[in-house]
Amino acid sequence: MTTITYRPTRPGVFADAEQVANGWLTQLHGALAARRVYRRTLAELRALSMRQREDIGIAGLDEKPLARAASRLA
Repeated sequence: MTTITYRPTRPGVFADAEQVANGWLTQLHGALAARRVYRRTLAELRALSMRQREDIGIAGLDEKPLARAASRLA
């Protein structure tokens, strides 16, 4: 059996690019998570009846701003 070990000739050549990619991926992951929270919150608010929304103090047109605020907090 043959074993091959990868040994870069110049370690750290792509270190900066890797950090940039990791930062970009972290931002993308955060944005997708916020989007999921937004869509879930909006769906839950829309599932409430008008009476339920009035009981908790939400007007009919306040759904989207409330869902956006919830996604920023998460």
